[in-house]
Formats: sequence, C-alpha cells, structure tokens
Amino acid sequence: MTKKVVWIICQYAAPLKYGFGSRHFYLAEEWIKQGYEVTIFTSSFNHFIHTKPVINGNYTYEKINDITVCWVKGNTYRKPSGLGRVFSWLLFSLRMLWIRVGDEVKKPDVIIVSSPSIFPIINGYLFKRKFKSKLIMEIRDIWPLTLTTIGKYPKGHPLIVVLSWLEKFAYSKSDFIVSTMPKADLHVREVVNNDFNFKCIPQGIDKEILKETQSVLNPSFEENFPKDKFIIGYAGTIGAANNLETLIETAKCFEKSGLRQFHFLILGDGYKKEELQQSAAGLSNVSFLGKVAKKDVKPFLEKCHVLYDGVKSTPLYQFGLSRNKWVDYMLSGRPIIVSYTGYVSMINEANCGLVVPAEDVEALKNALQSYLFMSNDQLNEIGLRGKKYIIENRTFDKLALSYSELFN
Repeated sequence: MTKKVVWIICQYAAPLKYGFGSRHFYLAEEWIKQGYEVTIFTSSFNHFIHTKPVINGNYTYEKINDITVCWVKGNTYRKPSGLGRVFSWLLFSLRMLWIRVGDEVKKPDVIIVSSPSIFPIINGYLFKRKFKSKLIMEIRDIWPLTLTTIGKYPKGHPLIVVLSWLEKFAYSKSDFIVSTMPKADLHVREVVNNDFNFKCIPQGIDKEILKETQSVLNPSFEENFPKDKFIIGYAGTIGAANNLETLIETAKCFEKSGLRQFHFLILGDGYKKEELQQSAAGLSNVSFLGKVAKKDVKPFLEKCHVLYDGVKSTPLYQFGLSRNKWVDYMLSGRPIIVSYTGYVSMINEANCGLVVPAEDVEALKNALQSYLFMSNDQLNEIGLRGKKYIIENRTFDKLALSYSELFN
C-alpha cells in the first residue's frame, strides 16, 4: 500500500538539533509513526534557531528522524521587524516555485502551509492545483492583524494591503483551516463570507520530554536566586509583544512600598532588553540573566515560586492564545500568573494559576501577593494541576492523531 505524502511549508519550522524544536517536526514524527511520509520545506535562516544548517545551493536536503527536510536558501537579516525579514518572505516563496517532484520529494497528498509568513499560500495553492492535493492553512499568528494591532501599522500601508489580500485568498482557497488559537474561526468569519472548515490544534509537548531524568539547575544560576525571597520568573523573548513593562512597574511599586519579599528574575534576550534594563536601573528586586540553551530553561522554571507571562492589551487576543511559553510553564509544575485580556483557555481549564487584565499593575500586584503567604505544598498543588493537564491533553501523539483526521 502506497503511503500518503504530507508536505509542510513553513519558513520558520526548525528541528531540535538546531536549537529550537518547532511543532511541525514533532507532529511530523507522529505522522510517520501513523504511516505517512512527511517533507518539510523551511528556510535555511530564521531568527529563532541557534545553529544554522550547512547548505549547498538553493535547496539542500537532509533526513532528520525519517523526515525529509528541504532547506530553502534564505537571506540573513538582523532585525525581526525590519525589511530584511519581509524580503525573506518573498525570497522563500519565490524559491518554492521551483520545487520539483523527484527522488528527494514525492508528490503530495496533503499540503500544510503554516504562518506567520502567509506568502507561501500562493505556492500551496499552485501545488494543490498541480497535484490535486488537499490544502490546509495553519494559523499560528494572525497576519496582518498582529502587525496592525501590536506593530501599529496603518491599514493602508502597502505591506498590510498585500497581506490582507493573501489572508483572504488563503482562507478562501484552503480545504481546511487549522489554528493554535481556539477562537480563530471568529476572525476567519470576519475576513471571508464563504463557508470554511475549521479545527483548533493547539500547542503541545513531545512525550519524550516526560522520560527525561530530573533536571539540574546550571550551577552558575544558583547565585542569581536570592535566599529567602519569593521568586517570580520569566523565560522567553524580550520584545514588544511580551509586555514585561507591567512586570517592571510592579517591581518598582513593591520596592517603593518597602515590600521586599519579592524578587523578579528575567531569563532571555530580545531587542527590548536594553530598554527594559534601563527602566529597571536601580531596582534591587530585578535581575536579568541573559539567554541560555533550551535544556537550561526547565530547571530555571522549576526553581521559581511563580511564573509570569504578559501581553499587551489588544483586540487581537479575543480569539485566544496557545503559547508555547504557557505549555513550558505548566510542564514545570509551577503556578502561573498571566497579564492578559482576551479569550482565556488552558490556565483556567487546568486551574493552575491566575489571569489578570493586561497592563494592570495593581491587579498583578494583588495576584502576586495572594501567592506570597501560601505554603510550598499549596503552591505545588496549584502548579501540578497544570502539569497534569498538559500531560493528559497536549502530547503531540494525541494532537497529531486529531490533525490527521483532516488528511482523509
């Protein structure tokens, strides 16, 4: 019996061996176990991966865990928000036009085009017509809405006009629309009038992570954890979308009021880091720890008392969020506080933390103080509810099985 072939076209897909494992590779591994053949087309350069693949020409093929990976040569860029990144979208899509079926790549039965870049939907649609394949559009970030709400681009900006057309084209021409956001179908309905098939496949975890032995904190980190302090931790990108300003303002309020039991540890890097450090200058209750390898993140999270995440207040989040950060936080078994206004899922479903309004310093202060006098047993009980939820509901074998129902 001939195996069905799945193509995943995602400029930002990356295997764990290059420093960042994206969901596409975990899903692909599970689909191979189900009997599919999977090819992933991705860019040789993106700002998420730590180690760049060795490429030879415009198309370099590599076999990773039985997945055929086609590295499409991409341009390098410094700023994730700069013109270089926009050019990379165009270049990737143009080079995808020259992909040919042959020894390395087999004719697809299913094609998945995954955002944030939506330029490759043109490639996906042309391949669909040529090979009579099913076409699935996967929305992980809603573009161009993210650019207009968070990036503050005007709707009349040429880039926004082009992306708006591509978005409408994507929703209209796809056989199925998949999103990590639980209510993204409400946005799709605002964009297109025709009927569409929608399914939410959220972020998940690889079951192999659960087999790992107990993680050990890097000894160099130990000195960054003040003794006899209640530690609030953050791990991830330091950018505009992560709203660490609210956390810093909260730290300022605690220091000013003489409430010195708290200490805030910020692990990560990003273009807003220097600005944030300047804002926190002189505070004795805030420490920045820099960027670390992925293996060192989990023990850091487990060492904290409570974990923080935040976003800006924007209509974008009425469609919900399924953040990798929340998955990692919940898996650590620690309570979570999220500064977020929008459709709530995961944290309330697991009852593993608190959600306060976005950019509300007073609400965040109150939430943190509500945890301060809890015992370790009480904190562990809250955090472990999140870990149990993730293990029972969000492993990639279960998500891949639900996803593959769309292939038939």
